[in-house]
Amino acid sequence: METNKFPNAVLITMDVFDLIDIQREKYPNVNKYSYLSNALDVKSRIDFLLVAKNLIKYVKKSDIQPSIAPDHCTVYIILSIPEINSRGPGFWKFNLITRYLLVMNI
Repeated sequence: METNKFPNAVLITMDVFDLIDIQREKYPNVNKYSYLSNALDVKSRIDFLLVAKNLIKYVKKSDIQPSIAPDHCTVYIILSIPEINSRGPGFWKFNLITRYLLVMNI
């Protein structure tokens, strides 16, 4: 794939799957870069933090932080998804072997 077609492919995919770049959406005026090259004097936001639009309300935080990699930064998303179904009491286990042994003993 040609380099100049890559952004279009990403944008089309985002549109088809109803995704947004949460970092750019939540912090449009913050200039944090995910690729830094001091040797080439280049800064770029080449990484996308894609989230489905219906999950935006669960994004607690997204950020771009320095990393140990020489030229790429760490990108991360913290989600806060509430527990929809509460768990029932007790402990459940699958007793297939026990049932098989009981059938064999009959």
